[in-house]
Amino acid sequence: MRAGAVDAHVALKGELVAEDWFAAGQAAARALEHGRSLCVPGARLVDVAGAVEQHIRDAGFGLAFPCTLSLNHVAAHFTPTHDDATVLREGDPSSSTAAPSATAR
Repeated sequence: MRAGAVDAHVALKGELVAEDWFAAGQAAARALEHGRSLCVPGARLVDVAGAVEQHIRDAGFGLAFPCTLSLNHVAAHFTPTHDDATVLREGDPSSSTAAPSATAR
């Protein structure tokens, strides 16, 4: 390839990567909003995390890492296991993190 052709190829790849990252960010925002809507008294953490992850998959992305939740005194980056029976209660402060993989489409 000529030097100019290589530069054009790199620039094109850069644009595609930027578009992928932007799309992944939008999918993450929608997944987190969906997860917030599920954080109601009586909801199981494992169900909320699973729904957030499925929302990302349904958008056509893979997972960069599992959905993480923070509840009350538990620090961030906690992922419930499949048999976790923790249920949200009235007044529980919580947060979540989700990350679609921009390269796993």
